[in-house]
Amino acid sequence: MTALQNPRTFDCVGISVLGPLTLDDSAPRLSRRETRVLAALAVAGDESLSADQLSEVIWGDTPPASWHKNLQTCVVRLRKVLGPGTIETTGQGYQLTLPVDAVDAHRFEALATRGHELLELGEADRAAYLLGQALALWRGRPYPELEEWEPGSLESSRLSELRLDAQEWWLEASVQAGRHRQILAQAQTLANAAPLRERRWELLALAQYRAGRQGEALRTISAVRRRLVDELGIDPGPGLGELEQAILRQDPQLDTAEVRQRPGEACPYLGLMPYDVDDNESFFGRDRDIRLCRERLEAEGVLAVLGPSGSGKSSLVRAGIVAALRREGQHCDVLTPGLHPVGALPPPRTSGKPRPLVVDQAEELFSLCHD
Repeated sequence: MTALQNPRTFDCVGISVLGPLTLDDSAPRLSRRETRVLAALAVAGDESLSADQLSEVIWGDTPPASWHKNLQTCVVRLRKVLGPGTIETTGQGYQLTLPVDAVDAHRFEALATRGHELLELGEADRAAYLLGQALALWRGRPYPELEEWEPGSLESSRLSELRLDAQEWWLEASVQAGRHRQILAQAQTLANAAPLRERRWELLALAQYRAGRQGEALRTISAVRRRLVDELGIDPGPGLGELEQAILRQDPQLDTAEVRQRPGEACPYLGLMPYDVDDNESFFGRDRDIRLCRERLEAEGVLAVLGPSGSGKSSLVRAGIVAALRREGQHCDVLTPGLHPVGALPPPRTSGKPRPLVVDQAEELFSLCHD
């Protein structure tokens, strides 16, 4: 039985494009030509780029006489670096055939989208975590190598705009989750970085108010109103005005909602922490998953549990499957591989019924263990 968290689902080199294009540390450096070709193929995604299009990416309107051969050499070199089968030759040209999570821009977009969904569902803690993970992938402007190639420039602008949105979603989720004091400095920095995005100033003022700084909150709203009038000649939207009025009358709805519990009652929700075997009494809602997993384990003898980070794999395995087996009198050996997975193995049993072996965080066999 295996629980996998943050699995590396590809055996090729990872590509980072949220900033100057880089590859995994173990990969050799690319030439300027190779970098541009790979960046263009990453922009195209699951579509092919013709040789003429890639020639334009590299040389613009003045390709050399030997450009066909030079381009082929670039592609051959990239295939060696990235791994077999990563760049296919199609009827239209060339296509990058990497898994989605091999390119950091795709991971960013998936994390940002899911974080926004969780924010809309009212799960502020989880939303803030995922959005923080998404924003941590950024190192600079995307695809700077393709500024003169229109498709690359458009994709760079699209991703940059999504980053601005994700920053505001993260601010909103953090404020909703009650972390207004901790993020005040970051909220101020983000507002100053994009001063004409009113939502940032609203969230900054709300965080200041909830932190007990009513005067600062009102000064923030007054300052952004002046800036909008001076720089754009427009009045702020209704959101800032409504927030200002609510602050002035100290509207109770502006306060952070508190979770009220009866005396002696513990909240069963552990947030982003996984449920363990002993938490099984407060772990619920996964009965069907537990049943299906046990049926597969019984039929096959091996079960792999895979999914995105934060989807509850460890909780399902530990508080669900292992706890269910324990209630039936069947003990399990549970381990995480760590740096020395062989040393983490339980001692061999010389008698008695064999126990299921549960390997949680199985990706550590590849990410931590070097031998």
